[in-house]
Amino acid sequence: MRHSNFFTHFRSSNFAIALVLAAPAVADAGLVGRLPANGNYQAVYDTSLNITWSGDGNLFLTMAAGNPNLVNQIVAAVPIITDTLGQYNVTAADFRPSDGNMTWYGAQAFAAYLNSINYLGSSHWMLPSTLQPDPSCGYDGNTPGQSFGCTGSQMGELFYNELGGVAGSDIATTHNADFSLFHNVGENYYWSSTENPVNPIGADNFLFGNGGQGGGDKHSISGIWPVHPGDSFVMTAPLSMGPQAMEGDLTLSPGATLQAGYDFTMPGNHPSAIVSLIGANVTFAWRCVSGSGSGTLVVPMADQNYTDAQNSPDWYPSGDQRSSLVYQGSITVPNVCGGGPVSFQAGGTFLTGVSSTDTTDKVNVRWHYSGNGSAGGWSGTKSVVPK
Repeated sequence: MRHSNFFTHFRSSNFAIALVLAAPAVADAGLVGRLPANGNYQAVYDTSLNITWSGDGNLFLTMAAGNPNLVNQIVAAVPIITDTLGQYNVTAADFRPSDGNMTWYGAQAFAAYLNSINYLGSSHWMLPSTLQPDPSCGYDGNTPGQSFGCTGSQMGELFYNELGGVAGSDIATTHNADFSLFHNVGENYYWSSTENPVNPIGADNFLFGNGGQGGGDKHSISGIWPVHPGDSFVMTAPLSMGPQAMEGDLTLSPGATLQAGYDFTMPGNHPSAIVSLIGANVTFAWRCVSGSGSGTLVVPMADQNYTDAQNSPDWYPSGDQRSSLVYQGSITVPNVCGGGPVSFQAGGTFLTGVSSTDTTDKVNVRWHYSGNGSAGGWSGTKSVVPK
């Protein structure tokens, strides 16, 4: 192997660091299970970081147990890893399938292998990252971003603020209810994608056995907990409403703003739930006021997550049709009629996918639109039981 070890992990009692026993303040965070299978979630969406974690905290071990040829397949698919120091030839020696640990190069290769097989239908898996330097760390000293209480890293945020971990305690014994969304979470180190900023022969890692953020030579052994950007594994119940025309013969000139949006409520008794509206949009039919031109325009809306409090009768994000919160999307009316006005008398059709952590109780949704300060009256409601 190319390099020798150059600094110790946090498990060592010789590491010159003051243990910060108080956990960081809990952030406004949430974890949502995705893709249930065999009693576990295959993925867990992190609403605070807007990333998705593998639901299996030792995915490599699980895959290796069912595929004795896995290591050879990884080496064949990803024979070379390039880092700051140059190119590294991946070999079977970079992996330890008996317990799921591997070198940093092996971890990078495993993430790339998941992409090569389109794991869970995606090719965007990677290692979690570490903020360097991290001002949240209890000690920053001569080794940037290595200490307890580090919440600038994705793994530190998960450990302290989202799983309720406490510095000095194993996450397996000290955690909140969201810990149950994951399975096979070890008390071992997990590699970060971030190379050591002082000496790139090493890389950062995080110990879920005590909440310490440290690092090691890239040839030393740690686990891997793959992450994926965004919320790509949400299962939604489709909802379609329309075509409806709530604004009469709405006529807009080129350059005017056409807004659209929605709100929702969960009627009756229900648990607290995170409700997600995914891929929401309104397709409007338009025609030229003068001439024969016609067509469609789409108002897209960003994916949104909302927390609906237990038994709350409220409409989210607001029941007020005039509030900016309920206009999640807008477009500028294009010049499609030779500079003349455009009629939206035919109204539009609202489409979205609805997901919730409560898959038993229904969600009532309504939508509206507005242009040139028109009233923005609500449509009727439609119910869906989310997945």
